[in-house]
Amino acid sequence: MVTSITDAEGNTSHFEYDILGRVTKKINPDLTEVEAVYNDQNNYITIYDELDHYTIKYYDGIGRLTKTEWYISPTSFLTETYTYNYLDKVVTRTDPGGHVYFCEYDSHGRPIKIYNPDSTYRQVHYVDTTGTVTIVDENQHKKEYHYNRAGQLVWVKEYTDSTTYYLTQYTYDSSGNLTSFTDANGNTTFYEYDSLFGVTRVTYPDSTVETFSYDAAGNVLSRTDADGTTEFTYNAISQLLSAQYPNQTFITFGYDANGNRTLMTDPEGTTSHIYDNRNRLISETRLIDLISIL
Repeated sequence: MVTSITDAEGNTSHFEYDILGRVTKKINPDLTEVEAVYNDQNNYITIYDELDHYTIKYYDGIGRLTKTEWYISPTSFLTETYTYNYLDKVVTRTDPGGHVYFCEYDSHGRPIKIYNPDSTYRQVHYVDTTGTVTIVDENQHKKEYHYNRAGQLVWVKEYTDSTTYYLTQYTYDSSGNLTSFTDANGNTTFYEYDSLFGVTRVTYPDSTVETFSYDAAGNVLSRTDADGTTEFTYNAISQLLSAQYPNQTFITFGYDANGNRTLMTDPEGTTSHIYDNRNRLISETRLIDLISIL
């Protein structure tokens, strides 16, 4: 069982388990904790978060979640309930407001009709012999999605009535990269790939071109379009350090040890950010011509 996880910034989370191998506690890098208390006799789990708020999850005899209670105070809580079919698929979900959502399934356990509380529904017809999926939404608008044998989306038809539709189309190369996209108005955008990391050239319907270059880590080093070239630099862990735009605007960025962006400097001034020990933003200060704006 995993007892600790350390991320790329060196932050380590620790995990504790009971004798059945269930997680009982997660200790975050800032030493705050999330704790789970199991009641096997009555089939529920109480989960306490970092702020000591708690949630209770109830299960049936075969381990299916049947109810969740989110406690706002010791005596006030919100409830969501669930029911299941013989395939263990959720049939109804009742939200905290008492609204009921209902789902029908086919013999393969796939949802085919999803009802909203107002009795409107969304219907799904799965891939037929031609590779097409048909979806009819709550307003009876129909869309057809056609896939090739590799599972790639080839075209979409969005119907405005029973016979009229908007068509969008997609093509791919042998590596599975998107090579063209044609919108409903017949405008086509082309994509080329000369890198392992992504697209290197985009040709738009008006014949304008955008190109990209990458470093060995896959970060975008430059982007060139009709306005000129934008260049980017990064540190050793791929955090963006600077961006220089075609108009010679130069922007730099700074980070703390946890990877949070703490500083951005541009021609108009400096923006600084402060975070708490849980990496949550608690203040932003913009300094323009020595005037501080909070």
